[in-house]
Amino acid sequence: MPPSSHNAAIPSPPPPGTPRRKGPNPARRWWPIGAALGASILIAIVAYRLLLPGSAPIPEVSYSEVAQSLANHQVSDLLVDNGGLKLVATLRSPRTVGGRSVSMVRTNLPLRAITLADLQQWGAGGTRVRVSESGGTPG
Repeated sequence: MPPSSHNAAIPSPPPPGTPRRKGPNPARRWWPIGAALGASILIAIVAYRLLLPGSAPIPEVSYSEVAQSLANHQVSDLLVDNGGLKLVATLRSPRTVGGRSVSMVRTNLPLRAITLADLQQWGAGGTRVRVSESGGTPG
């Protein structure tokens, strides 16, 4: 049977034992692009962290300072956190603490120091009082 033109276009496999043709590895062509992309992402992350300051921790003050602010109606929002062991107060106007102006302060309390009467008194004074069972507040 005569060879058809269709069969003539298919190359025959090399004989066994013939070394493979060494050509450019396609994976080697793309590694510079991947490295440049990775470096660009790393530079973008570093620039973002340097240019945008992270949130500073909420400064800790004494309980007497928070109590005085509550009595003078200077607290707009009060979070009772960590089972009543921590108060986080949002101030109506910023205050200087540790050389920086802040609008939130926190204080730690002894176990069972806060009562329902305290919460009602603070709420009656115009402070929005929230209670959280978890210790998930910043600072």
